[in-house]
Amino acid sequence: MISAVGHETDVTIADFVADLRAPTPSAAAELAIPRIEDMLERLMSARNRLALRMEDKLRRLQDKLEQKRLRLMNVSPAYRLRQQRQRHGELQDRLTALMRARLDAARHRLALLAERLNGASPLVRLTSGYSYVAGTNGRAVKSAGQVSPGDELRIHLIDGVITARAEQIEPKEERG
Repeated sequence: MISAVGHETDVTIADFVADLRAPTPSAAAELAIPRIEDMLERLMSARNRLALRMEDKLRRLQDKLEQKRLRLMNVSPAYRLRQQRQRHGELQDRLTALMRARLDAARHRLALLAERLNGASPLVRLTSGYSYVAGTNGRAVKSAGQVSPGDELRIHLIDGVITARAEQIEPKEERG
């Protein structure tokens, strides 16, 4: 409540209970109604505070939404399936690499064994000018004691077989 009598020198009982005392009724009217500039300034200030609060609230809600989206993505079947496919691909690549390595090692080992076998092959010896002698029974003749004069022998060479007859047997002299 505003008290305004008309002249500043006059005082009434209402002046003592009033919230505010104005010197004239015109001044009381000015005090009772706020200025438009002050109202606009207060309104703009309130508008700015509201906009800041709304932006802050919106930002917090967007952060929450993003957190929930990430959490949902981590437990979604599609995401887990993608992860499992990726893991499967990695394991398949590792298995393929291991299998290739083992296969390469086995091929290398096979090549070494084949080379050793080739070195022990009688055919390789035959190409060097050696021959293989067998009796008529087909068994290899390894010792002069296995042959008697007149026995028929088959001499195997690189390009064919010669049939021969033993005429004389000469045992090798023992070195002592």
